[in-house]
Parts: sequence; structure tokens; C-alpha cells
Amino acid sequence: ADVSELDRVNALDYLRAAGVSERMIEWFWAFAALSVMNVPLERCSAAALLRVHSQLIGYRRLHFGFPAVGLGELFAPQAAHAIERSGGRVLLGTAVVAIDHGAILQDGTRIAADQVVLALPPQALHALDIDAPAVEPSPYISCYLWFDRKLTGARFWAQLGALRRLNTDFYDLSNIRRGWSGRPSLIASNIIYSHRAHAMSNAEIVAAAQREIAEFIPQAANARVVHAVVNRIAMAIPCPLPGSETQRPSPAMSLAGDWTRTRLPCSMESAVRSGWLVAEE
Repeated sequence: ADVSELDRVNALDYLRAAGVSERMIEWFWAFAALSVMNVPLERCSAAALLRVHSQLIGYRRLHFGFPAVGLGELFAPQAAHAIERSGGRVLLGTAVVAIDHGAILQDGTRIAADQVVLALPPQALHALDIDAPAVEPSPYISCYLWFDRKLTGARFWAQLGALRRLNTDFYDLSNIRRGWSGRPSLIASNIIYSHRAHAMSNAEIVAAAQREIAEFIPQAANARVVHAVVNRIAMAIPCPLPGSETQRPSPAMSLAGDWTRTRLPCSMESAVRSGWLVAEE
């Protein structure tokens, strides 16, 4: 019931008005907003942040799982198999150019349907002349650094001090991927809401990532990076700005996606929930 009122203010102003100390804001809330909501506190809807907080404080213990394979390998083949086993078809590399009593494909093929669910990001809906709220993207830069040696037995760690450094979370995939335990460290890291790094070259980003890894693993400073990949992701999720919670479309509009009204932050879990909600509708 408080969502519409809290959605009018940003999370930083709300926390200060509620009497939260600056030290607690810096130590916990700034990090939580960036790592979970993908925006700084001052740009985050108070409703979006507190809705997640209210869900998390309902658990005594939290457990994190790490996929032993890449997410595409983990989800896509099984999802396609489930659809096809139920009599459906999965068409890959096939663009939908219009919705008219079904879907019209790029090659002119028409797929008739009484119901159409559009599981698309908002900008793709605009291309189909379908109304969707305008969203501001939260960009990511993800780094992968292959080292010449094993650096740690840790699977995951995160750094506080949100926007004072580039990277927020780190994963040593050699300790996560199945059968990789004997390999040298391959460390992935994420620069969330990455505007501060947009002007940096890939080499500068890799060097900064190695320095920040060395804050947690000092021997990383002297290790050699034998290979590196930098991925620049234009929209990891839509930004949960003030006003965005009340603009998220309901399942009754036959729209699915993590950005719809799921009562979860934009995430894989929200995307899955949106599918269930639209199917039930």
C-alpha cells in the first residue's frame, strides 16, 4: 500500500529523513542499492529498494548458488525442450515485425494466435508500435581476466565503497565451473551502472580490475594476465528510478519481462515470475 507514495522519492532522501546514519548509508545501503538495484541510492526509487529489503528480511539465512555452466547453457536448451515436448515450436533467428491476430515474421510468415505474450524489452516494443514506458538503461561493463596461476579458493567476493571504485562483485570461475578446479584463476567482475568507466579503454579497465582484485588477493598484483575480455552491456536492466515502480505494466497487458509489475527487482527471477503471471491472466 505504501509503494505509490514511496515511489515519489529517491532512496537516499528517504533514508536520511528516516534518521539512518551517514555511516550506515555508506556501509550498507549504498552498496545494496548498487549491487541489487543497479543504480546509486540517489537515483533509486525508495519503493523499489524497500520492497526488496522487506522480502530479504523475511529470511533467517540466505544461500547463494553458482551455476556450474554458463547461463545460456543452463537455461536455454532445457526451456526449448520443455516447449517442444508440450507441442510448441522454438524459432531461432526469426524476427517478429508486427502483431495482427498473431505474429507476422520478417519473411512474411503469419502465425495465427488468439493470445500473444510479448516477452520483450521496452525499446523492442516501441519498434512494434506497442505502448511501453520509456526506461533509462543501467549499463554494465563485465571483465574476464585469465591469470597465469591459481590465486584463491574463494568463489565470490564483493567490495564495499560502491562508487569509489569500479568493480562491485568478483567471481573466480575456476572455483565454480564444473571440472575447472585444476585451472589457473579466471576472475570475472562487474562494473555496475558503468557511466564512470565509459571513457576508459579496455586496457585501462583490465588494469583497474587487476588492481581491485589485488585489494582482496594481494598476490594478484604480481600475477600475469594472460588473456582478458571486456564486455560492454548497454542495458543490463532498466533503472528503478523514482516513479518507475508505478509505471511498470500489469500482466493484464500481455507483456512479460523483468521490467513488468512483478513486485521483484529487474532480474532473472522477475522475468520468470512475469511469465507465470501473464499465463495465469
